[in-house]
Amino acid sequence: MPDWNIGYYETSTGRCPVFDFIEKLSLEIQGKIRNAFRLLEEFGPQIGLPHLKSIKGYKPLYEIRILGSASVRLICVLQKRKFIILHAFRKKTQRIPRKELKTSLKRLRTITP
Repeated sequence: MPDWNIGYYETSTGRCPVFDFIEKLSLEIQGKIRNAFRLLEEFGPQIGLPHLKSIKGYKPLYEIRILGSASVRLICVLQKRKFIILHAFRKKTQRIPRKELKTSLKRLRTITP
């Protein structure tokens, strides 16, 4: 039984944009994401780099890095013993684009009271 759980952000209509994004990726990258999720479930935030990195200046947010797929990134927040995946995107530069951070923060505000 894993110590941590993975959850996805859902819109008010029940849509799950992160899951939709992942479904459109190649089966190979989907497998790498599942592997990253297994590691997160087993080790939690202690897993650290290269898998998980806090986003400097955006305290509650973490970047999940999918090894072997330099461009796919997931942004999550930790709540109790659960990683909630807020956003997923293809990263094309060193820095996380401000647009992607804004999307993540907007979604975070909808799930936290």
